[in-house]
Amino acid sequence: MPDTAQWPKTIDDAVERILASMSEEEKSDLRDTHKSELINWHNAFESLFFLNDPDEASGFIIEEAWKRLNSTN
Repeated sequence: MPDTAQWPKTIDDAVERILASMSEEEKSDLRDTHKSELINWHNAFESLFFLNDPDEASGFIIEEAWKRLNSTN
């Protein structure tokens, strides 16, 4: 059984982990991705999503990461 103690506890924690794991080039690529294309990032971070509905959760978390990157410009 996986060690759930290591899983993100909040959306913010998950976003922080995603952004910390990304290179500057990946952050730039995500920042430049059109919102309608964010689904293409799902597989890049699937190991972080251990929730009941990983597809829905990952989509929401990736969108939050995208929003955060775009709000810093």
